[in-house]
Amino acid sequence: MSKGETSSFWFDLLIGPLVAMVHRPAVKLAGPTPRERIIEIGAGTALQLRRYAGEDRFLVGADHDPGMAARGVRNLRGRGAMILADAASLPFPAGSFDLALCSLVIHEMPPAARPILLAEAARVMTDDGRMVIIDFGTGAPTRAAGRFSRKMIRAIERKVGGDHYRNYLDYASRGGLDPLIGVSPFEIAGESEVGDGGIRIVLLKRPGTGRAQ
Repeated sequence: MSKGETSSFWFDLLIGPLVAMVHRPAVKLAGPTPRERIIEIGAGTALQLRRYAGEDRFLVGADHDPGMAARGVRNLRGRGAMILADAASLPFPAGSFDLALCSLVIHEMPPAARPILLAEAARVMTDDGRMVIIDFGTGAPTRAAGRFSRKMIRAIERKVGGDHYRNYLDYASRGGLDPLIGVSPFEIAGESEVGDGGIRIVLLKRPGTGRAQ
């Protein structure tokens, strides 16, 4: 097993059970319908993407890490495809997808790359398409569980260290997702949360295409 494959194996083993409780409400918020074309940007090992399999949906996971992508192929089990691609330059024509996903990726990106990801997602989506982003919340917790979840998130990010941690601190200092969405082609059409807002799940649409019920 290569170094990349080993890292992706431990990612699934240790992180998989934790993110499962986030992906369930994300799927509900996304509201996938039969035969939709779905892309996950920064798909990692496709733990989220595989939850959208079935009902003749077309699934594509895009990730720049070969080890993660290889693990993603195994997790999808033929129900979707994985490609090696950068979030800033997806190899698809405009309007290729009905739904775009992005899970726990934006906070670890350099500041200049974050709006590029959203712009590229908008490009490959249909005019009435949707995007679901899962990432860390930055609002003040109201309960003990929220304070605990934020401490755990910060401890994990600090443990990873390096540019990853610096980008996380920058993301938090800028107010998380809201300022980024405010200058994007999207508006918030629905929202959910986990851990007293420690993790936010937002549904995005282009202005004028309707809000979630």
